[in-house]
Amino acid sequence: MEPIWIWAIVVATSLVVEFATMQMVSIWIALGALVGLVLCAIGGISLEVQIIVSCLVAMISIIFLRRFALKFLHKTKDTKPADSIIGRSCEVTKDITPDATGEVKLNGVLWTAVSDEELKTGAKAVVIEAIGNKLKVKGE
Repeated sequence: MEPIWIWAIVVATSLVVEFATMQMVSIWIALGALVGLVLCAIGGISLEVQIIVSCLVAMISIIFLRRFALKFLHKTKDTKPADSIIGRSCEVTKDITPDATGEVKLNGVLWTAVSDEELKTGAKAVVIEAIGNKLKVKGE
């Protein structure tokens, strides 16, 4: 089998493996094999040089480009759904003291609430933190 077909098979196989695993490793092997394919197509370059250059391109790509590609492709937010209610105003529906939990109403939903200050029923409060299923609030 001619080397150009071997390079084409390595490129195709690496791409299929990458799409199946999405681990950002095989894509760099495919890039190295693509360089080998181009060198083979140019002609006059020995198979040993093609293999060495292909391996170097793949290793350099894995070492230097994989980290940046993963950051770009796997952007995650470090926020929790409850973070969207921080800073929102709510109404105290059950007295809150530093020693005892109380209750607040936010968007029609009753939440267990804690506070470092005493808040009476009917007072307005602001959510400063979400702690599990409780809200930490302070007076407005």
